[in-house]
Order: sequence, then C-alpha cells, then structure tokens
Amino acid sequence: MAIDGIFNNLGSMMVVHRTTGQDTDAGRTASGSEQTQAADGNLARLTDSASLSALNPKLRSTLEDISERGGNVLETLEQNVADLQEGFLDTLSDRLEAAGVSLDEKLTLSMDDEGTLTVLGDHPDKARIEKTLTDAPELSSAFGELASQSELIRDIRSLRRVVTTRVGAAAYDAVDAATTDTAETASSAYRVSLKGAMSHFYFGRNA
Repeated sequence: MAIDGIFNNLGSMMVVHRTTGQDTDAGRTASGSEQTQAADGNLARLTDSASLSALNPKLRSTLEDISERGGNVLETLEQNVADLQEGFLDTLSDRLEAAGVSLDEKLTLSMDDEGTLTVLGDHPDKARIEKTLTDAPELSSAFGELASQSELIRDIRSLRRVVTTRVGAAAYDAVDAATTDTAETASSAYRVSLKGAMSHFYFGRNA
C-alpha cells in the first residue's frame, strides 16, 4: 500500500464526529440545570468505567501474593529501616564524636545527585562533618539503602490507599474527605536531622 493510502486510512480512523446542529438544538430544549446534572451523571459513569475499581481485585491479589512469597513485605521493610536507622545513627555519632563535632547545632544530612551524603544548609562544622562523611563511605551506603527502602514503604502505602479508596459514581453522592500527607507525597529527598540526642528521618521537599 502506498504511504498516502496509509495516511488516508489513519486519518479516517481518527475522525472525530461532532454533534450536529440538530442535536445541539434539541439539547438546548433542556434547562441549564438539567444539562448540568446530565453531564455530571455522564462523567460519574465514565469515571466508573475507566477507574481503578476494576483493577482493585488484581492489585489486591498482587499485594497478597507478594506478601505470601516474602512474608509481610511491609513489615520486613519497616524492620530493615528501623535497624538501618539505629546502625546509621550509632556509627555517625561515633564518627562525629571522634572528629570533635558537637550536635548542639541542628545538623541535616541528605544525598546529593552523585549519591554522596552531604550537609544541608549552614553548620559551624560543615567542612569537618563532610570530611568525616567522606572518610566513612559506609554511612552513605547505609543512608542510600535507607532512602530506597523508605521510599518503597511509602509507595506501598500509597498503592494500598489508592486500592481501598472509593471512586466514581459510588462516591458521587457521598464524597469521603480523605486526608493525605501532601508534604510527604510531593517530596522526594530523604533526609535526617539531628540535634543533641534527638534525630528525625523524613522526606523533605526539594529546593
């Protein structure tokens, strides 16, 4: 077949048939509120037909299958993160103490684009801290693992929340006000902040 023939066939398949003037005139006989209600109902039905609700059983089955094969994956990941956080903090504290760095000032660490653990913002001992981090590559390795597994935990929780959320026409008449941690879902940079004996691992917004 010639190229122009292929083009013509594709073009005919992509023709969008618009509403005729007669149909439009007929539609105008309905009141504005009736048209709005009809449009809202059509959207609700469309949302139902193209929503995740049909996929929910498959998604649930997949999550259950993952859990059965590897135990409770979420619990395993959470335990890994807890253990890694404890080990990371112990090693970091020992290294900073050996370098004579005080944690009286708040210290925040994160990974840069090259995967190197760095100090965010200003700190009186920033140069000494970053030298300490460079001399202890195991800290960057552990922190990278922490970031990856923490992000996976966040994604699994988000997937479960999506799977169990009411959608479409069922939610059209009774909308549930779902609360989400927008700061967590909108951010991607994993960080740890330390001051004195206090520490906090979290996802912070990128600058």
